[in-house]
Amino acid sequence: MSELSRYTIVLLILIISSFSLTGFFAYKKYRIEAFYKENVADIKSLREENSRLKDQISSLQNQVYDLQLQLNLEEANVSRIDEEFQALQNKYEALKRDYQVTNELKIGNSLTSFYDYLRHEKGFSGDASYRATDEDRVQFAVNLVLHDLNRFSWPSIEDEYYEKIGIHSYDAAWNMMQIALNNTGIEEDDTMVEEIEKTLAFLNNYLEYETEFDNIFRAPVETLSMKHGDCEDYAILASAFFEAVGIDSAIGFFKNIEDEYHAMVLIHIEDLGDHGFWYFDDLTTLGLREGRWIIIEPQYEIEHQEYDEWMSQWSLNVVAEVKEG
Repeated sequence: MSELSRYTIVLLILIISSFSLTGFFAYKKYRIEAFYKENVADIKSLREENSRLKDQISSLQNQVYDLQLQLNLEEANVSRIDEEFQALQNKYEALKRDYQVTNELKIGNSLTSFYDYLRHEKGFSGDASYRATDEDRVQFAVNLVLHDLNRFSWPSIEDEYYEKIGIHSYDAAWNMMQIALNNTGIEEDDTMVEEIEKTLAFLNNYLEYETEFDNIFRAPVETLSMKHGDCEDYAILASAFFEAVGIDSAIGFFKNIEDEYHAMVLIHIEDLGDHGFWYFDDLTTLGLREGRWIIIEPQYEIEHQEYDEWMSQWSLNVVAEVKEG
C-alpha cells in the first residue's frame, strides 16, 4: 500500500472519530438538558428550601443572641439585687449591733446622779468649773478616766454612794467599759497600732460631736451612754480606751492664737505604723515621762492623724499623764 493510501485511511479514521465524539458530546448535552428540564422544578424547590433554611438559621441565631443579651441582663440584675440585699443585710446587722450596744451602755439614774454630784462637790460644774485652773481641770479629766477603769475613787462620796446603791460606782462604770471594749473588735494578739486604729474607728462610728451649753467634763461611760460629746468628752473616753488595752496616755488641753481651747489625747508610743502623726519628743518639763508622745485627735480615724493645717494651729497648754497617785 502506498504512503498516500495510509494517510488517507488515517484521515478517514480521524474524521469518523470526530463525528463520533461530537455525537457523543451532543448526546450527553441532550441528556443533561433533558435531566435539567425534568428536574428543574425540584432543583428550584431545593434552592428555595435552602434559602428558607438559611433565613431560619439566621433568625434563630438572632434569637439566640437576643436571649443571651437578656440572660446577661437578668444575671446582672440578679447580681445587683444580691449586692443590694447584702448591703441591706449588713446595714441591718450594724443597726442591730448599734441598738444592742446602745441599750447595754445606758448608765441609768444612779450613776448619772453620782457624776452630777461629784462635779458639784469638786467644783467642776456650772460657773465653778470656769474658776478652776487648767491644771486642776485636766487632772479632774484624768481622774474620771481612772475612776471608770476601776483605778481611782473619791472615798467620801464613794462611801455614801455604796451605802445607798449597794455597789461601788467605779465597779458599775468598769462593767460598762468592758462592754464597750468588747464592741471595738480589739483582739488579744492585736498590735498597739491595730488597737489604736480599732479604738478610733469605734469612737467615730459610735459617737457624734455635739457642743455643750455648759462646759462639763463627762466621764467615759457618760459619753458612751449619751453617744454624743465635745472635744473634752472625746479625749477622756479615748484615753480610757487606750489605758484599758495597755497604751499609756495623757490628756492635753491646747490653745490657738484666738484663745480657743481644744482637748486631745497623747499616747506614749514611737509611731503609728504606716500612718502619719504629730508628736513631741520630750514633754518632761510638763510632767510627762521621757520619750515620744504622739498626739491623737480622737475625732479622726487613724489615717487622718497626720500634721496638717488644722492640727498645726494648736499649741499644748497643759497636759496630765493618766497614772495613779
